[in-house]
Amino acid sequence: MACLLANAQELNRHHKSILKDEFGKSEIITQPVNLDPAIFDVKKVSGCWEIYGTDKPVAYLFQLETKGRIHTFTSLVLLSPDGAVLGVRVTDYPSTYGVQITNKRWLSKLQIDAEKTYDYGKNIDAISGATISAKGLIKDIELLRKSVQQMGWEIL
Repeated sequence: MACLLANAQELNRHHKSILKDEFGKSEIITQPVNLDPAIFDVKKVSGCWEIYGTDKPVAYLFQLETKGRIHTFTSLVLLSPDGAVLGVRVTDYPSTYGVQITNKRWLSKLQIDAEKTYDYGKNIDAISGATISAKGLIKDIELLRKSVQQMGWEIL
């Protein structure tokens, strides 16, 4: 069975920033993860890293490629081992249209418990001018969470 290796094995400043926001100066170890393309959409998930605390995974960092209105944009999604969304960052948004999706305040509202799901316009505020990108990002995060549940955390 073929596997996808995280494209960028080295963490860049965006990766480190989202980890610092969640874990502060705690001692963590990162390790790239091979993903099963039968479970993960390799066109959408372009990288994955396990984040270890003392001896066990404390989170997983995924790099997503999401289709906006015109362009594809890159985001990082930090998931806890139980599937809660700990943080989301848009790291590359090439279009000037819909740039509101990069707003850190709006992105912070995407943090959600493992047992909850997103409902755009209800528990997630709609964004004027970035509707397509926002809905695409939310849909991709939900697909990612389902893929992770399907694969099982112990396999990662």
